[in-house]
Amino acid sequence: MITSSYIQWTECSGIPRGEIIHEYEPFPSKYCVFTGHRKCSPKYAEDHIRTLLTEVIRNHEPDVFMIGMGPGADLLAAKILSEWNIRWQAIIPFEGHYTKWSMREKSLLDELLAYAEIIVHISPEYNRKCYAIRNNYMIERSHLCCAYWDGGTKGGTAMTVKLAESKGLDVIHFHPKHGLIVPDYQYSLFEEF
Repeated sequence: MITSSYIQWTECSGIPRGEIIHEYEPFPSKYCVFTGHRKCSPKYAEDHIRTLLTEVIRNHEPDVFMIGMGPGADLLAAKILSEWNIRWQAIIPFEGHYTKWSMREKSLLDELLAYAEIIVHISPEYNRKCYAIRNNYMIERSHLCCAYWDGGTKGGTAMTVKLAESKGLDVIHFHPKHGLIVPDYQYSLFEEF
């Protein structure tokens, strides 16, 4: 049974070449996409993300997390899941997406990728749609969305949450000021606080 497919990019005589890779699993896995802000307070964000992931793991029991591997919340989630020995996949928008990051962030990314179950590069190089395609790739394969998100309506995290809602996924999120918010308690994620 094919459970997921992705494009593996290689280079042949200097020309990028995409090959469709099919993954097979004997039993379907329950996937959870993680999304979060690039800029977050290091003082509190790690504890907040631990609380969020604990809620999701205890009450929804996902088998695998999918993380978009941006700086900030994504790297913190990957770090925590690696510490807990929980399966996660790195879904990277394009090769070299980290070139403008700080040395500390680049080093952390390199260290964490060693723990990823698989690493998927959506595109061999930057294009203006690669982030949206990455987010859609993760949502299309997931059963649940968890977000470290301040409730704003702009940015990649808000777009990912909105896409998850439009696909009927439950969204559990941790608001940096208001704490954990689960679907039973929310009316609309895009309502102003």
